[in-house]
Amino acid sequence: MGRIKKGGYDIGEKFMKKWILVIGVLLTFNARAESCTPDNQTCFECGAKCTMKLTYETDESGNQVGTLTVSGQGAMNNYSYHQDLDEYGDYYSRPWAGLAGNVQNIKIEEGITAVGANAFLSFRNLKNVELPESVLKLNPGAFQSCSSLSHINIGENISLIGHEALEATALTSLVIPQNTDLSIGAFFYQTQTDKLQTLYCTENNLSACEAAIGYRGDGAKVVTYSKTKDGRYEIGGKIYDNFENMMSGKYTPRRIYTLEDAEKVSKKTGNKFRLRYK
Repeated sequence: MGRIKKGGYDIGEKFMKKWILVIGVLLTFNARAESCTPDNQTCFECGAKCTMKLTYETDESGNQVGTLTVSGQGAMNNYSYHQDLDEYGDYYSRPWAGLAGNVQNIKIEEGITAVGANAFLSFRNLKNVELPESVLKLNPGAFQSCSSLSHINIGENISLIGHEALEATALTSLVIPQNTDLSIGAFFYQTQTDKLQTLYCTENNLSACEAAIGYRGDGAKVVTYSKTKDGRYEIGGKIYDNFENMMSGKYTPRRIYTLEDAEKVSKKTGNKFRLRYK
């Protein structure tokens, strides 16, 4: 059977070119998916569907800043202590253990549901951790002894902060979401590198927060906050737009919109109010 031509163009040839293009795309995709090899020093497997990659950027001072990006679906693997050093020079069998001094930022992408136990223990130069809404758990020891860690966004969806998950960090304050189960040893105070001073909690988990601070045995305190109807945060009558503002003390002046609100303020202050119409 001969080829069909249309307008002088060989349709069979065009069809073959499409298939070649598709095969090429598939080969490229497969190559990317299998890029984490045992001898690759910047790419690691961290679970059944979890990949971790290290990239570097140069800051304004010309220093190399390492960012570790965790992507995939589901929970990261957990890593338990072993008495002997493994092939990576680590007691926890983490292939990325050698990066502990190279990483300043960790970015966990949407789709990861849990940070593995001891996954980033003793990453002493780590300063910043970005968590997506999909993360539900910080398993025990997840960021333990990350002595330079000064920022981590604990989202509303996190249901568990495990034992020593944030022990011995540079965090000075932290907001605990109202539905988060907090381990009594989550901030276990063991070394002088720990700088936690204030823990913000709701009435819903106040007892757990007080127990966690009490377990430390130092001068850290617990401050109670509540959620407003529009999803903001309130402490002692002051309104804060978000976690960051609450921790920094940047509040939003309260505005009165209803007679009921005005009456409440009037009773507390003893001042009278007048209605104005435009």
